[in-house]
Amino acid sequence: MINNLLQIEYTTEAIEVLLENYYKIKEDPKFKYILIDLDNALCSDYLTGDQRRILLVRYAFELNIAQTLKLLNLDYKTYTSQMESALIVLSQECQSFHLNSEDVVPPKPFSSLLDELDYNTTNIFNLECTDMAQVLYELGDTLIYTAFGLTIDPREYKDNISKHSKYIYKTKEYGKKNATEDEFYGQDLKNNVFYGDDSLVIAELDRVGSVYY
Repeated sequence: MINNLLQIEYTTEAIEVLLENYYKIKEDPKFKYILIDLDNALCSDYLTGDQRRILLVRYAFELNIAQTLKLLNLDYKTYTSQMESALIVLSQECQSFHLNSEDVVPPKPFSSLLDELDYNTTNIFNLECTDMAQVLYELGDTLIYTAFGLTIDPREYKDNISKHSKYIYKTKEYGKKNATEDEFYGQDLKNNVFYGDDSLVIAELDRVGSVYY
């Protein structure tokens, strides 16, 4: 199989796309060498413990921003500042030829795992939390609302979409999806919809301006 992603411009936007889709593309041969660069970068000692904790919860545990803020007891301004700095480090490390060494951390409870990230250079995608189910249970289903001070709207949506024309949106049945050919494209990217191939990942890398061959 020809690898059409042998070269990539490692912008911070591209790094974020790869982190968000890490588990989806991990076994895809086309992303093999890109993930080698990313895995190496994730072991960099230029990443701080705070940055590793944010990357761990946000991407390795695949939690949303609200859950990340709650678990790590962060305000949004601190979160964005630390995330931006982490993405810059990963971008620079992916473009270097320096080989980073990875510390191996055995499975640990959530709180112990967070402490380990202060002094261990480990790939956050290789960490295992022994009590994550309990941690998520304690957060509760209404976390995303309470984190931002919102309340649930009890009103029921009553609009009957069956009366609308079936031509209410454009769609493309084959080939690469894009914003022009499919009005649901933007929603798919935002909601991390995955159709069993890497079309959306590649399309998103296109959107942020990455160059691949």
